[in-house]
Amino acid sequence: MDQWAKEVGDNFWAWDNVYPAFKKSVHFTPPDFTKIDPSLNITYDPSAFSDKGGPLHVSYGNYQGPYGPSLSEALAKSGLSPIKGFNSGKLIGYGTATATVDPRYATRDTSESSFLQAAARGSSIKIYPNALATKILFDNKKKATGVEVQSNIATSDFKFHLNATKEVILSAGVVSLSMVESYTHRQRSSN
Repeated sequence: MDQWAKEVGDNFWAWDNVYPAFKKSVHFTPPDFTKIDPSLNITYDPSAFSDKGGPLHVSYGNYQGPYGPSLSEALAKSGLSPIKGFNSGKLIGYGTATATVDPRYATRDTSESSFLQAAARGSSIKIYPNALATKILFDNKKKATGVEVQSNIATSDFKFHLNATKEVILSAGVVSLSMVESYTHRQRSSN
């Protein structure tokens, strides 16, 4: 995260700034050793998570695979030390990684199932599945006013516009964010 903050020139993304949000956004469930072989010795740092927890389930899959003990032994022989998971920002070493798994149902949890669906319930949010935003639309004052959307990109090239009444929020991942940052920087430089 610190490297990302440095790359984009925005200290907001530094680990110390985003870590509290990570802690609050997930509901952590420790490994269930009635379902996972206890000889796998899965360790974790409980302080990496908030007691209150958030909507995104983080846990360990019930199937860990037979390679765990051999991999641990190989990593130890290569000079690495065991660490208590990868959720506290300490990454030098080896351990068992958590996954976005809802242990109640042994199903994958996602930002869509934990955040978006919860926010959409009882609200006026409209979800357009299988649609791809292809362009942000701006007015003559460079204010974002909507998006151009392509319907089901696998089977159609039908495009339409969605106009925003309040705001346009871009949530497209780090690659797209980099392109937006680059575009914004070029726009500022040319004015």
